[in-house]
Amino acid sequence: MTAYITQAELEDLALPPGAQGTLDAGALATIIERASADADAHLRTRYVLPLLSWESDLKGWVADIAGLYCLRRIGTNPESQDYKVFKDASDAAVANLILVSKRLLHPNIADSAKRVRVPRAASKPLRGW
Repeated sequence: MTAYITQAELEDLALPPGAQGTLDAGALATIIERASADADAHLRTRYVLPLLSWESDLKGWVADIAGLYCLRRIGTNPESQDYKVFKDASDAAVANLILVSKRLLHPNIADSAKRVRVPRAASKPLRGW
């Protein structure tokens, strides 16, 4: 399975300063893997996995999902304003991934499908049949 972000990118894109220090590297790797798997669940309806390349839009969505998983792992109060901000960001990321799966949003992604150009033959229509 492909991890779409690194631990450093997770901290830069989604976590408040110092939040990463409360989780060890193994926990962060598990969270990133889970968030990437969530993205794959939507991406596989449109792309051939594994993806070969992706840009900041997919990284941001995965980071937003992983950020919420980090807060849950730390044990943040689900009624707090911080939690609601992360939950809204995660929900928006999932909504964008759903739009991608429905072909309504087009991120810059290269999948591993082999593209074969097939020649097209054109002829005049038959008459009299």
